[in-house]
Amino acid sequence: MRHSPLNAALGFRNEMAAKSKKINLAKEQLEDGIDLYFRGRYVSALTLLGAADEIFCGMLLETQGYSAVDNDWRFNVMLRTYYDTPHLSKGEVKKITNRAKNTVKHHDKGDPLELHFDRQGNAYMMLFRAVSHAEMLSVKFIGRRRFYAWATREYGVKKLPITLSAQKA
Repeated sequence: MRHSPLNAALGFRNEMAAKSKKINLAKEQLEDGIDLYFRGRYVSALTLLGAADEIFCGMLLETQGYSAVDNDWRFNVMLRTYYDTPHLSKGEVKKITNRAKNTVKHHDKGDPLELHFDRQGNAYMMLFRAVSHAEMLSVKFIGRRRFYAWATREYGVKKLPITLSAQKA
């Protein structure tokens, strides 16, 4: 940050800026999101977990060539094939996956002023998604034991991630 009289008047100092690794920023967002989820603050949890997951997904794509969008789409194809329902495009699956996260973060002219959505359910889905992607990057995070104790007790989930191998759709 450039030093200027305005910056000084506002109390900004060059020393306030610090280098941060994106993985550490995402880890902090994940940890806070887990805590907020278990405190019943689902919208805030959804926002932070979604932000963490975006960073994790970008890093997975860059470092491992893993596309969360492709994995979501393959899972969707598998379910829709099993239930004999029409398939969705990869773009539509991505839009559906991100809808709740983006709806609580943004407001554009003409958007409804009231929302009707499952706060807990959407936060739950983002919680599992963010933890899965953190595990794929071997991120050690506060709240991990609490998450797995809860996930095992409630859903029998002992380990993440759950991914699907590439398949033709």
